[in-house]
Amino acid sequence: RLNVMQALYPDLHSISEADRRIALQSAAMEGYLNVVQALLANGAVSEADRGIALQSAAENGRLNVMQALYPDLHSISEADRGIALQSAAENGHLNVVQALSPDLDSNSEDVRGGA
Repeated sequence: RLNVMQALYPDLHSISEADRRIALQSAAMEGYLNVVQALLANGAVSEADRGIALQSAAENGRLNVMQALYPDLHSISEADRGIALQSAAENGHLNVVQALSPDLDSNSEDVRGGA
């Protein structure tokens, strides 16, 4: 997928802000780590765009993508952390919930609210 993107945009800096935002969110959602890394390395990505991509990654259990977006998961804003945490929990991604909430009881049986 990165090859296709690079064929369409040989200079990743030439991608419009809107297209970069969509590409980042889509790559995060689908778990295309190499695309996310290329976009982060080759273009200005706003904090808002990172937050949207984080939510997409969390919703789909893409912890590796989340760590590419935020190498230090503790640096995520409280607002973005809350949205990502809710998205991951609603979709049963315990590994993501635990990464976002290191104080969570690891013996929890159901992250979706059931006991």
